[in-house]
Formats: sequence, structure tokens, C-alpha cells
Amino acid sequence: MGLQFKYSSSCQSIWLISTVVFITASPLFDNVIKIIFTAFFILAILMQNWKGVRIKRRDVLVLTVIYLILVPYAAVLDQLNAYSIDLIGGGFFVSILLAFVLACSVSKDELLLANERLVFWSLVLGLPVYAALQYNAALLDYALNYTYGAWSHKTFLVLNVLQVGDYTINRFVGFGREPGEMQVFYLLALWFRLKTNSAKVDLPVILIVVGITLGQSTAGFFAMFIVFFLSMPFRKLLKYSLIFSPLILYFLVDQWMYHFEHKLIGSASFAGRYERYLDFFSGDLSKTLFGYGNAYYIQVIAAEGLGGWDTLLQLSQRYGLVFFILLVSLLFYNNKHTPVIAVIISMAFVSQSVWFYPVIAFFYFKGRPSFVFSKPEEGVVVNNFQRIES
Repeated sequence: MGLQFKYSSSCQSIWLISTVVFITASPLFDNVIKIIFTAFFILAILMQNWKGVRIKRRDVLVLTVIYLILVPYAAVLDQLNAYSIDLIGGGFFVSILLAFVLACSVSKDELLLANERLVFWSLVLGLPVYAALQYNAALLDYALNYTYGAWSHKTFLVLNVLQVGDYTINRFVGFGREPGEMQVFYLLALWFRLKTNSAKVDLPVILIVVGITLGQSTAGFFAMFIVFFLSMPFRKLLKYSLIFSPLILYFLVDQWMYHFEHKLIGSASFAGRYERYLDFFSGDLSKTLFGYGNAYYIQVIAAEGLGGWDTLLQLSQRYGLVFFILLVSLLFYNNKHTPVIAVIISMAFVSQSVWFYPVIAFFYFKGRPSFVFSKPEEGVVVNNFQRIES
């Protein structure tokens, strides 16, 4: 029989971690406020879990390498290419420090569970609002306003509605800034739910699938099938595939046509990405491998409208393709027992600039021991998870 997991942590702990996830993804806070609020709630988590804090040498080494090597390296690149040092870019490294503290304070189990709970309840509340807006767009008048990307948008907190002037973008965004960004949180929630619930297709799984589909993110849509393929036993995967085959076929055709027309070759979205990649990889090989630095990126690359939209290109432009490869290698190494996590985050790297988010950078570290994935002796309670044979 499969394994089930009973979680016994306090609601307060889950609430605090969920709040960090929400702040990480939400566009309702600017970058400085994000760092301040994130630091406040991570400090609260640290104080609550003080007796359980674990600091691993390997994680200290990772943090030391980032601060003692990469920070000076970025400063050298700034001096060589822009003759000035960009301090704003240092905010990336503050986020990495917050991720390190979070990794010492909570386990992957706890973070993934908090993310799953947040995703589930946001979908329970957000999907009906989205459905109501399809029926009556005038309901947007009751939403709050916020500004992101030089445009004014609408929010119901659990559901953000993107607008370009008077035009409303009809994609399900959830509580994130863009559909593509939200996919990483949805996919982590989907995988964790399948992993800890005997791969059952229950209400949370169905709601997450609906959220991913309505978000119409190319990377998220295809990553969803990868998560199902890697998380389900073959017989169960075959059974569900046969049961839902008409629905799956319809969505595959419908989504493929949408993504081919609006996202892939020949589309404006593809052209924008292609132009940026072409400019970067057709330049000096040394710059491609080792980057331009933060200052040159902001003053020249971004100013000319060629800045990377995603982690792969933006990191390569700032610190070089070598750094991106090392970061992804670190991600897979510290998640070698849970490679699906590394796959999900890596796929997000090719569509969104999320590498410095504390909740994402959390997975660069080994962190506290994990019960669900390390499988200690039966009957032992570790990190508030208890294994129950069924």
C-alpha cells in the first residue's frame, strides 16, 4: 500500500510560511517592501522554530561562495564594463541570505505543505471570482488597483487581473504577478500533493490543473504533464489517462493551437525573446560566458530593451552563462532525492526571472532534514511529519 503523511505542525507555522510564499509571488509589493516583509516573517519563523534550527556546513559553504566570490565578481564586472558599481543589484544577494535563513528554519516538507495549502485556498476563492468575471466583467469595478510593469491592474488579493490600458488580459493569474510565474508554485503544489497523497486525483489536484490550464503558460502547461508522468505509478497514470482521455485530448488540441499562435514561432512573444537571445549569443564569447555585470545590464542592455525576461538570459547577461550552469547544477545536486523539484524550477528559469526569490532560492540549500523524502525509521516523528502505513 502507499504511504500517507500526517502533518502535526501548528497552524501558525503554516500561516507564517504561506505568507512568505504569498509575498514572494505577489506584485502588490515593490522590491524593497518585499524584502522588508519577507525578512520580518522569516524572522518570526526563525524565532518560532528556534530549537529546530539546523545549519549545515554545505549550506554555509554555498552562502560563503556566493558572498565572497560572486559579489566581488559582480563588482569587478561593473568596473570593467560600466566603470561604476550597481548597488541595487545587491538586492539579489539579500534575497539569497533570506533563503538561507529560511532553509535553516524549516524543512522542504514544511515549505511545500505551506505552498500547497496557500495554492489550494487561493484557487478555492479565486476560481469562482474568475468565473464570475467571465459572466460579468463589470465586477472589476469592485477590485482594488495596483501598478505593475508601468500599467494599472486590478486585484481581489487571491486573484490578480492584468490589464493593458482598457484591455483586460483573459488569463488566470492567481495571486502572482504573471501566469508564467504562478506555474512554479502551482506545479510544486501539484507534485507535493501527488507525492504525499498516494498519487490520488482529488479536489486539490483538479483545482491546480484548472489553474494551470487557465493560466495558459506554455512552460507550465507542458511541465504539468511531466509532473504527472514522473509522480504517478504507470498503472494509475494509464487508468486516469483512459478515463479522462476525451478531456485531455480536447485540452491538448485547444492549448496547442493557442500556444502555437500566441507563444511559439512567428508570434510577437517569441520574436521578443528571440531578439534578446540573438543579441546576447551573437556577441563576444567571453561576455556570453562570464557576463557584463549589474551596472552594464541596467545602463545599456535593459535600457535598449534587450534585457532578459527569464532567468536563463538575465543571469547570463549579468554574470555569464557559466554562473547559470553552476546554479542549475547546485539546484539538482541539493535536490537529488527530489529531482522533480529541480525540474520544475529549471523549467521556470526558461520563462521567468525567479532565481532570486527567497522561496525559490530556498532549494539551492540542503536545509533541515526532510522526513517525507529521507524516510527515517517507522514510527519516528521528524519535522512534524508522521508516516502512517495504509
